Amino acid sequence: RMESPIQGFSRWATADFETEGATIPANSRVIVLYGAGNRDHRKFTNPNDFDISRPSVADHLAFGHGEHACVGMNLARLEISAILSALLPRVERFELRAIERNLINVLRGFASCKVTVH
Repeated sequence: RMESPIQGFSRWATADFETEGATIPANSRVIVLYGAGNRDHRKFTNPNDFDISRPSVADHLAFGHGEHACVGMNLARLEISAILSALLPRVERFELRAIERNLINVLRGFASCKVTVH
């Protein structure tokens, strides 16, 4: 998954926490930005490019992690696997023609996505 539909969520730090040389004090509000994490240049080479052969593909944050993992992630993975398996023998390539994004602060998605199938 290149990006997450939910762009972030917040929590309260229950104790002081140090990361990357900075301290997050206890009782501070912390916001996790999923979209930024999936494009971390320290983790992924060419983070803004869609690359089907990207190493560490399972290390993205789009489906959450641990107890906050997406309940539907296994179904989503099964669906995309079934769709791609059905299309692979029939489709040479997809050509992205036009994208129109939804204008919503917390959700990232498409109002429309026009594709030519070859």
